[in-house]
Amino acid sequence: MSGSGSGSPGNFGGFGKATVDCSQFSFETHISSPDGNVINTLEAGMILTVTLEVENGIEAVQVSHEGRRVGGLVQNADKLKQCLALEYRFTAVIREISGALISIFVQSQGR
Repeated sequence: MSGSGSGSPGNFGGFGKATVDCSQFSFETHISSPDGNVINTLEAGMILTVTLEVENGIEAVQVSHEGRRVGGLVQNADKLKQCLALEYRFTAVIREISGALISIFVQSQGR
């Protein structure tokens, strides 16, 4: 199925309709570049906030807990950016922590 799709190639994170159903969007993934100072404060079952942050002109999907940045999300980042730009809210539940590997389940909370 690789390479199939009906979206416009130039519609990266654009305005208007998302190419995914943002109200039902969910997936399993890992946190990228987790902050070593925050990992020790986390445990399975905790709920993290997913936000779109802009730093030095670069958009990035970030995951935080109680206002502290935990890390970023790379998998499905383009779809998340579209949904976040359309004011959908997302949370991530920590499934497992193994050293610096943090497995999470990301899901839409609607608007």
